[in-house]
Amino acid sequence: MIRGNILTIGLSIIELKIGTPYAVSDEKKKLESDKYRFSAGGRGANTAIAISRLGWGSMFCTALGDDMFGNTFRRILSDERVENRYIKICRNAQTSMNFSFENKSGEIYIPSSSRFINSTDVETSFNVMPDAVITTLELPLEVVSTASRCASMQNTKFILDATGAKSETDVLSFKSADIVILSDENLSVLTGLTVKTIDDRMNGCIKLNSKANIKYTIIDMEEKGYYIYDGKYCDFIMPWDVPVVDSNGCREAFVSALTISYLRTDNIKDSAEFASAAAAITGSKEGGFEALPSEKEIREFMKK
Repeated sequence: MIRGNILTIGLSIIELKIGTPYAVSDEKKKLESDKYRFSAGGRGANTAIAISRLGWGSMFCTALGDDMFGNTFRRILSDERVENRYIKICRNAQTSMNFSFENKSGEIYIPSSSRFINSTDVETSFNVMPDAVITTLELPLEVVSTASRCASMQNTKFILDATGAKSETDVLSFKSADIVILSDENLSVLTGLTVKTIDDRMNGCIKLNSKANIKYTIIDMEEKGYYIYDGKYCDFIMPWDVPVVDSNGCREAFVSALTISYLRTDNIKDSAEFASAAAAITGSKEGGFEALPSEKEIREFMKK
């Protein structure tokens, strides 16, 4: 079976989920909880680990602080067989952290080391000559633009997860993409259109494609499945009938599995089917990157 190398450019974030419904306030100065969950995460790290678990070479360009959390991250990535030569250690920054609460009423994000990923880091990481590169709009637009340019120069597949989209001008960060994966909300932000219906999705994809040369646009409709647009026609991937325990890591599982299958088959619908199974498996378990499946798990799941 064909296997290659995929470069992920993205964030590494220590996640601390606290078992209280909200943070302390003037009214509630002290809260007690019976549980918390501490884990390594971030879309970049989860994607890089997901690729490795699927049996492909996983190269990761990210930035960590020179602290105990950065050391923890490096150990986890090493244990997961993620290539770490392009991980920047920021001497004067702490590793990025995110605090969230049980009922998702809000979160506290401390970017710190994430601010230090730059275009030079991206250019250097392309020395590995990857078969594909995956990145997100969470990063500075100049970083996304550099990744897009380097991918074009090397004839490398460019896969963009539009998570983190902030405005219509974000599209200017890439002239073309092989695949863009996004939510209804991301599509609305990037096009300025209201996106609620199937027709809205078609109109949004058409407008997005008028701004950038995108071969395939895939909309994650959550419990409704996935919408695929190829520049002319649309198709659908129905959702799997499994309960969602924890959605953390589902998008990363989808993006990584989609990329690998597409590199193998050049068939977007079959690849999206495979990727949707990966996301369903991840969502059926609790625990971020720990829930990311192997290829064997996905194949067995799809036979049920």
